[in-house]
Amino acid sequence: MQFSGIAAIRQFAHENEIRDSQRRLEVMLQMTHAASCGVLRRAIWADCHAWEHPDGSKVSGAQVAVVPAGAGAIALQLVKANPASGEGVMQGVSYIQRVATQGGVPPNTPCTSTLQGQRQVVRYLADYIFWRAG
Repeated sequence: MQFSGIAAIRQFAHENEIRDSQRRLEVMLQMTHAASCGVLRRAIWADCHAWEHPDGSKVSGAQVAVVPAGAGAIALQLVKANPASGEGVMQGVSYIQRVATQGGVPPNTPCTSTLQGQRQVVRYLADYIFWRAG
């Protein structure tokens, strides 16, 4: 199944609406590209996305769709989950959706030799919705 654009993300969410609130986990995190804080830990490596719950369960996945968000905000995103590892709430998660983003756009600073090797932390806020098939 191919997804493109916000309409496709909304269609996916509508088609997979979860009636049981126990099956839907919404987490508001304040995160950075380099590290994170909050209930879940999130790691980003190149094309891999991963989330770890305090109960030890982990899920990773690959980006399926991305849609520009508002000015100055990191893009909305849909990630198809791989099978989770560890027993816990991440078991059975099939998609992860990033919505309601604020911030996260890297500064518009040109790369120069004086900045070489320096690390820039760009903070953002987002809601992450973890979907399970019904």
